[in-house]
Amino acid sequence: MTQATLSVELMAPINGQAIDLAQTLDPLINQGLMGSGVAIEPIGNRIVAPCNGIIDTIAATGHQLTIISKHGVSIRIIIGHDGLATHGVGYHKKVEVGSKVTTGQTLIELDTLKLKKQLKSMTVAVLVTKGALKLLPQWGSKRAGEDLLLKVIIKKTQIKE
Repeated sequence: MTQATLSVELMAPINGQAIDLAQTLDPLINQGLMGSGVAIEPIGNRIVAPCNGIIDTIAATGHQLTIISKHGVSIRIIIGHDGLATHGVGYHKKVEVGSKVTTGQTLIELDTLKLKKQLKSMTVAVLVTKGALKLLPQWGSKRAGEDLLLKVIIKKTQIKE
């Protein structure tokens, strides 16, 4: 019996170059212990929603957030290596837990000058932590909210109308 599946598209949350997670500095991310996905070497200064969904969590510092898509896919975005050490300086949150968001909507604005002084790396990790059967990364140069970053294959039964 073949399982019915559906492809969910996640757009890039920031302008930049999509790279393999193995190239990130954080061992929890580069070894896949926090989820599977793609990293982006950013050239932009705002994080946007990669899909329609609801903000499930957002770190007090603003360096990390989780979105739950209408399909039940959990997407965690982690901004910079060791972002917790910034104590939130350089991250300007534009949403809060429970906010409904649409693809391309600004979630966090970044003060890149401040962050580059504080962080070892500005790499943004986009991790799927729940709901995926398979991920199909799309490599290369990306525009925030416009270019496909990941195709997430899910079970059709996960769809929430």
